[in-house]
Amino acid sequence: MRHSNLERTARAIGSKSASEAHAQEDGIDKAQADAFDVRMFTKPPGNKAYACFARRYDPDHLARHPKQKVSAMKLLVAAEIPEEEKTYNYSFRLGVRYRHRWGDFDSSGFCG
Repeated sequence: MRHSNLERTARAIGSKSASEAHAQEDGIDKAQADAFDVRMFTKPPGNKAYACFARRYDPDHLARHPKQKVSAMKLLVAAEIPEEEKTYNYSFRLGVRYRHRWGDFDSSGFCG
């Protein structure tokens, strides 16, 4: 089964703890956490960084995958170090459009 970059990124965010923010608490290697941040944001996040991923499935793709329910999705990921803290807070917002349901659906969350 092939997965899009957006799906892999969403799974990585959901399965990964708050990277550097909880690296020592959760036993995550700081180098691995830093490498994850660079993959996510294309560079070290600094004090604040954003990454946006979008996927819209064309009619041909949807015709080949009749059981697929999602026709489009967008993921915004943010990392920020608040002034009074030394570690990153991460947040996400995920927007989804279903192929057979009217309206836009979204979810969001944070950790850090």
